[in-house]
Amino acid sequence: AMISTPGPLRIASLLPSATEIVGALGLGESLVAVTHCCDVAPDEAGMRALLARGVPRVTRSPVAPEAMSQAEIDKAVTASQQASSQLSLYALDEGELQRQRPSVVLTQALCDVCAVSEELVRRVFGQEDAASVRIVSLQPGTLAEVGASFQAVAEACGGDARAARLEFERRLEQVRSITCGLGPPGRPSMLLLEWLDPPFDGGHWVPDQIEAAGCRAALNASGEVSKRRTWEEIARADPDIIVVACCGFDLERNLRDAQEALARPGSPLAALRACREGALFAADG
Repeated sequence: AMISTPGPLRIASLLPSATEIVGALGLGESLVAVTHCCDVAPDEAGMRALLARGVPRVTRSPVAPEAMSQAEIDKAVTASQQASSQLSLYALDEGELQRQRPSVVLTQALCDVCAVSEELVRRVFGQEDAASVRIVSLQPGTLAEVGASFQAVAEACGGDARAARLEFERRLEQVRSITCGLGPPGRPSMLLLEWLDPPFDGGHWVPDQIEAAGCRAALNASGEVSKRRTWEEIARADPDIIVVACCGFDLERNLRDAQEALARPGSPLAALRACREGALFAADG
């Protein structure tokens, strides 16, 4: 199905994954605003082209996570939540966003810490803009719902929604066809850590990704929220494989943080069997 939007299509993407989806749909020329974390649209060349034509980044991070340890970031966010000030790692340049006059704004309602919240976006535009600005909030809880978010973006932006969903499912099936015959009887257990200090076990669609990769989730289940864990819990689960893919960090940062965690005296990460056996990996978060 395809729908049309009145007037010229002007897309503000306040979510890096949404920016990648817009680029994959061939709608990159319609992007008028992105976040400071957006790095592909749908690839690095597409993002460079966006920035070269002056598309502004309308967010910034007020806590400078690149200069802080994971423990320091967690402490700052926790203190803010306890004070009800709801610190986010994204601060929105509301004036610049409004100046770009978007017809579609892509945001999310999963996490108020690591991305611009839907509530803030709706405050920026208010009721007077309701007729001219379409706000699309993505909140997938499972991998199937991630596929549905491709369809939602396409529908909002006048793209081919069915084709977008089918392409996602085709790529996922490609992965499953490769991994379905791998491994010994009984799939290895995998733990994906989306934060190291303190440890958080990846939730939502992450257990589905683990299953598609030919493994089983060591702790969390499909659709459940990400959970703070203790190292004792993780040791009891005794995962065969551990992946460090901390939220918002690239491969280089995750590799560095994992190496530092391993090197600490008495490191609970280093004591895990997966680490001793060389089954610890880092990935882009």
